[in-house]
Amino acid sequence: MKAGTTSALVGALTLAASVQAHPQLKPRVVDTRFPYTGPAVPIGDWVGQTVNGNGKGFPRLHEAPAVTPATSNPTNNVNVISLSFMPSGVNVHYQTPFGLGAAPTVKFGTSASSLNTTITGQSVTYGRTPSCSAGVVVACSEFFHDVQLTGLKADTTYYYQIMPSNGTTMSQVLSFTTARAAGNDAAFSVAVLNDMGYTNAQGTYQQLNKAVEDGVAFLWHGGDLSYADDWYSGILPCEDSWPLCYNGTSTELPNQNIAGIPAEYLAPLPADEIANQGGPQGGDMNVIYESNWDLWQQWLNNITTKVPYMVLPGNHEAACAEFDGPGNILTAYLNDNLVNATVNASALTYYSCPPSQRNFTAFQNRFNMQGAKSGGQGNFWYSFDYGNAHFVSLDGETDFAYSPEWPFARDVSGKNETLPKESETFVTDAGPFGAINGSWSNNAAYRQVQWLQEDLAKVNRTTTPWIIAMSHRPMYSSEVSSYQKNVRNAFEGLLLQYGVDAYMSGHIHWYERMFPIGNNTIDYSSVVNNHTYLTNPGKAITHIVNGAAGNIESHSTTNTTLNITAVLDQVNYGYTKLNFYNNTHLGFEYVHGNGGVVGDSLMLIKRSNASANPSTTSVLTGNPSTSSAPVTTTDSSHTSRSASTGSVTLSGVTSPITSVSASTTGSASSSHSASASVSAPSSRSASASATSASGTHSASATIFSTSSASASSSSYASTVAPVSGSASASASASHSSSASVSSSVSASSSHASTVTPVSGSSSASSSHASTVVPVSGSTSASASSSHVTTLTSASGSSASASTSHASTVLPVSGTCAAPSTVTVTVNDASFAPTTSGWAFPWPSQWGPPAKPTGWPADQAWPAEGQAWPAQGNQGHFSGW
Repeated sequence: MKAGTTSALVGALTLAASVQAHPQLKPRVVDTRFPYTGPAVPIGDWVGQTVNGNGKGFPRLHEAPAVTPATSNPTNNVNVISLSFMPSGVNVHYQTPFGLGAAPTVKFGTSASSLNTTITGQSVTYGRTPSCSAGVVVACSEFFHDVQLTGLKADTTYYYQIMPSNGTTMSQVLSFTTARAAGNDAAFSVAVLNDMGYTNAQGTYQQLNKAVEDGVAFLWHGGDLSYADDWYSGILPCEDSWPLCYNGTSTELPNQNIAGIPAEYLAPLPADEIANQGGPQGGDMNVIYESNWDLWQQWLNNITTKVPYMVLPGNHEAACAEFDGPGNILTAYLNDNLVNATVNASALTYYSCPPSQRNFTAFQNRFNMQGAKSGGQGNFWYSFDYGNAHFVSLDGETDFAYSPEWPFARDVSGKNETLPKESETFVTDAGPFGAINGSWSNNAAYRQVQWLQEDLAKVNRTTTPWIIAMSHRPMYSSEVSSYQKNVRNAFEGLLLQYGVDAYMSGHIHWYERMFPIGNNTIDYSSVVNNHTYLTNPGKAITHIVNGAAGNIESHSTTNTTLNITAVLDQVNYGYTKLNFYNNTHLGFEYVHGNGGVVGDSLMLIKRSNASANPSTTSVLTGNPSTSSAPVTTTDSSHTSRSASTGSVTLSGVTSPITSVSASTTGSASSSHSASASVSAPSSRSASASATSASGTHSASATIFSTSSASASSSSYASTVAPVSGSASASASASHSSSASVSSSVSASSSHASTVTPVSGSSSASSSHASTVVPVSGSTSASASSSHVTTLTSASGSSASASTSHASTVLPVSGTCAAPSTVTVTVNDASFAPTTSGWAFPWPSQWGPPAKPTGWPADQAWPAEGQAWPAQGNQGHFSGW
């Protein structure tokens, strides 16, 4: 069936019309040069081909609206309310099935009983398919309203109420808290998520609600929001290449033997429906594209009415579909209006979707990020400050060279073409949403890339020392894909240049934390231990992929991880919580939807503070990259080479040794013995030895990574790892020691130590004093004697040293000698290529492997991106 006119669309899609662009590459609205020839309303339910269902096929779900209507048969209603930050204020966005007949209006104030300010806003619509006239009044949105509350005080709670109009009911009095002013270094938390939808997301949803109750500042959703485009999952037959098949009895899911089958997948398959790639709802939440959006947004009302919900685009926001299924049933349905039919070849194009379901239309209208306020573009790219952090939202789908979703300029093939032929387009073609001043293949021509440099250049790192960036697409992952190189080419150089601290992403349906990395090189000098990294501006960024908030497509899986990956979870669903403790410490937690268990944690510490502040790390030597102990490496197949502490050099490239440590022991008046140890991946064997240190006082030194440090008497073990706070201390001599306690410690004799709490400060007046930052408690003490310390054991009891030469622990600063030389021997034989293939994976630092002697003449050696040879392990590497 041919679609009706789409003139109503263009008025709603205000896509930076004032931006100056290349004549052929202007910011684009929905293109309607070719007609839509599919069903009036695409419905992913062969048994119930009606908007509201017939009770026989898949269910049509409903979630409660934001406002409970005053009557049982309302003619209009406020169904969705969503907040977002804007400079000096908040945007109140709300949605109704029908127009208001007047400007949208909000009353607000600093008291719930005194809403003494009234503000009006603007409304848009985009002629959705189907219209809300065919749906349920309290479960449908077609008109979208935005009211900007500006000039608000920072970090202040305001109360607001949406006024009634044209049949809507006045909302209850709701509240929000404005953003903290830039430079406010008080602690706060942010919930970050990707790839949610409705199916498999119930646990994450519960934990996000708890996070809001616990005071999280805002939510930041990096794309793949509602999975509206999975409306057709219930009509896609199962196929071997897709790891999900729902049939209600023996459903197959990724990792099902580990995680089990969620109860929802065990719901009986409705009669006459086929085993499919979806679930008991058919689509992720419903079998109609727009209904998926409606129900998901209404589900989130309990969150979005209370805290700002900041969003970015993902691939599932682009259009009504991404790909065809077995038998090309979507081509038959969307192109030819043939129900439950097949055709010989897939022929989905940009014009296969109804006009209102193309070009990120729903995404553009159902949210309002006020991108222009930061010089950005709508909901696509923008930035904002909160306290001591600057947040940068990037579009990882469009508006950079070789983006995953293509602009029309990339589709054209003829020399004289300015727009592509229908058959040259793709169903997910979209953008550009900003100008391209030059060739589509040149990143420098794109307005988004230009904006990113302008935005980062303006950041005051004294006011906002933390910069966190996010787009939907990862730059690095053990699941290698060609788009990652294109994302890196567009953004990584600028993020490194301006010292961005962390890059968050999703898209891959698992949780993965990388080692610090930049320009394809792991920065081992920034790894304190597996749960503590140091920043290294210009050299490396902390990358976290978390595309596991939920979604009907379930988890991504792999049997092999690359050496860039520190932590990988392919089983759990959840979100990432960012805890900004202060200007130097940022914590990351992977919170599981199942019970709120913290599945992974990381502390990121500003490098400039790591060597001076004893509270910065559990490694008592501070920054491992500045340790004075040199390292000499010896490899069984290569000559000896020198290397910086914390890494080993093999043939001029860094080898992923996970840790190297060394220590010296002995009495104060005798010569010292030395020892060393090394740990490495299970696929690699290694050993280490150390020569004696010089000096007359015993010491312990951690060269690479550890979670604790010990004095030479094991009874007095201690660790130092407070969470937040500040302390200052001074020691005028070189034999400082440290101890960790949970309560105050006083020293009344000449053989004492100084303990400094998180919130206080202390100075040591003697030459051999020590400083430590415990979690709580306070005390001050001075030491007037020599070479003595009091250490506190893990259980809290104290011990005193009765002699004049007690053991000391190497402090963050000081001159106690560390072992003079550490020798590490690494056996790399297990990585040698053979004629039957090589170990999987090939270490990326070694570069493309050379063709080995004796390789069969009839077997071509693979070039970049090609598959493995037949004799070897099967796989595909595009990242050589």
